[in-house]
Amino acid sequence: MAERVGRSRESAARTLSTLQSVNDATHHGRQSFLQVEQGVIDAEKWSSAIDSAVEESGRLVVDMTKRLDNLALGTQGFASAVHQVAAASDEQSGNIDQIAAAASQLSSAARKVVQMAGSFRLGDGADLQ
Repeated sequence: MAERVGRSRESAARTLSTLQSVNDATHHGRQSFLQVEQGVIDAEKWSSAIDSAVEESGRLVVDMTKRLDNLALGTQGFASAVHQVAAASDEQSGNIDQIAAAASQLSSAARKVVQMAGSFRLGDGADLQ
C-alpha cells in the first residue's frame, strides 16, 4: 500500500507538473494573442492615418493643379500681351519709317520751292496790280 501511495504521489506530482506546463503555455499563448490583437489595433490606426494622408495628398494635388492651371492661363495672357506689344512696336517702327520718308520728301520739296522762288524776280510795285 505504501508503494501505491508513492506511485500515486509521483503520478500526482507529474500531473501537477503537466498542469503547470499547460498553464504556462496557456499564459504564453494568451500573451501572444494579446500582442497580435495590439498589432491589429496598431495596424488599423496606421491604415487610418494612411487613408487620411492619401485624402490630404489628393486635396493638395487638386489645389496645386488648379493653381498651375491659373498660372498657365496667366502666362498665356502675358505672352499674348508681349506679342501684342511686339506687333505694335513693329507697326510703330514702320510708321516712323514712313514719317521719316515723308519728312525727307517734304524737305526735298521745300528746297525745290525755295530754289524756284529764288529764280523769280519781283518788279517794282507798279507792275503788280
